[in-house]
Amino acid sequence: MTKQRVYEVAKMLDISNKDLMEILSELKIEHKNHMSAIEEGDINYLIEYLIQEKEKEYLRSYNFKRDEKRRQDKNTFE
Repeated sequence: MTKQRVYEVAKMLDISNKDLMEILSELKIEHKNHMSAIEEGDINYLIEYLIQEKEKEYLRSYNFKRDEKRRQDKNTFE
């Protein structure tokens, strides 16, 4: 398995080193600093996690917009 440094992964994902290290800590992926090497399996796990978080964020946004539209429609008919 190949390894990549935290700063390289952060650059690839277009996020800051600090944000990535916070996410790694949340996922309990071992690292010490931006120069720490991360296993390929951990990188894949990280990417899957980020994809799921983006999907959740999109759904929350969609639901908010839908609910807001319903409120506006309801106010229009009253």
